[in-house]
Amino acid sequence: MKVIHWNMRYFPLLGGIETHVDTLIRHMPEIEFEVVTDALPGAANVEKYRPNATIRRFPPIDRSRVSKHRKLAVPVAALRDTLRDSREARYLTTAEYDVLHVHDFEKNLVILEDVTRIKMLGDFEVRLHDPKRFNRPHLLTKHFMFTEENSTPALRRWEERLVRQFETVVCVDKPIQQRFAGLEGAKRVLFIPNPIDTETFSYSPPLNDKVLHLAFAGRLDVARGEPLLIEFARNLPEGTDLALAVQHPGQRLKDIQAALGGNHIRIELDVPYGKMPRFLSGINVLLNPITDTYSTTRVTLEAMAVGRPVVMLDTGERYPIRHGENGFLVPPSAKSLADLVEKLKADRKGLEAVARRARYDIEREFAATIIAPRIRQLYEELAG
Repeated sequence: MKVIHWNMRYFPLLGGIETHVDTLIRHMPEIEFEVVTDALPGAANVEKYRPNATIRRFPPIDRSRVSKHRKLAVPVAALRDTLRDSREARYLTTAEYDVLHVHDFEKNLVILEDVTRIKMLGDFEVRLHDPKRFNRPHLLTKHFMFTEENSTPALRRWEERLVRQFETVVCVDKPIQQRFAGLEGAKRVLFIPNPIDTETFSYSPPLNDKVLHLAFAGRLDVARGEPLLIEFARNLPEGTDLALAVQHPGQRLKDIQAALGGNHIRIELDVPYGKMPRFLSGINVLLNPITDTYSTTRVTLEAMAVGRPVVMLDTGERYPIRHGENGFLVPPSAKSLADLVEKLKADRKGLEAVARRARYDIEREFAATIIAPRIRQLYEELAG
């Protein structure tokens, strides 16, 4: 069987979707995979990167994703998207494969529709990704969704048009599944969570020195809780330190460093995915104050796999976190976070019990050895 993954970026692993795809590929060695994706600077257009997987990249390179070109106008970036996507779609029409697996994407053409209110732009992008044109069994994985908090009505309508085109939709978070399962015209909508490599992210006993080691991992922006995190860091509780593994924020770095303050705070930039298990093993608690109301994020699950409880905001669905059992939920304020940290400092044995439960829950439901067979079964059903 041959499966093609179609997504925007691929390898080196830059984010959650890329890691998701790579984890599935590594845990299905009996299936031949190809990843159809966008061209990257300095990367070959065709690359055999695993024994069972080939990457096929299509130009032009999206210069808006290269740091020195971030100010490129959206219309020009949208034109590049359109040319690249058309080439990818043309290839998918003629290539030999059994199942097409499409992943979420964010396109400049859709953003342009939202800005200009020219509906035909988003319609073109939807039609370009209409799986019926490829005449192959297909599925879509939704890794995120547009909400009232993070988008406009136009973006949400565009997303719904996209979802309706697919016979099978897999959602990695429960609230995403709940929203689209109730969408008029939607077909089979499933909840299958992110696969976590529990061997790479293996359990290790928590640190038990005098300092409670806290951490944050991810991109620093408002949606990831940057204001709350900075306020907390500037008044870091005594007997704690804070490590941040963050994507390089470019010119904002000096401002962020100044805002955080320097006492007992360490910043690690662009930590490679392969080094995240080491980073997580060196802490006691992960702070993940993401502000949306529906997601848990992959880094939460990876920290739990290592046996490091995660603190999130209680502003929405945070499955599988259950407060006080396998993690912690707090109101969205720096004081609430600081109060919780003081309690955790005083009860290290209780914290260790939460850590063990976190690992157990990931092994039971989110391990790649459990998730990959579920996806493989979908491929086999679709391919007939």
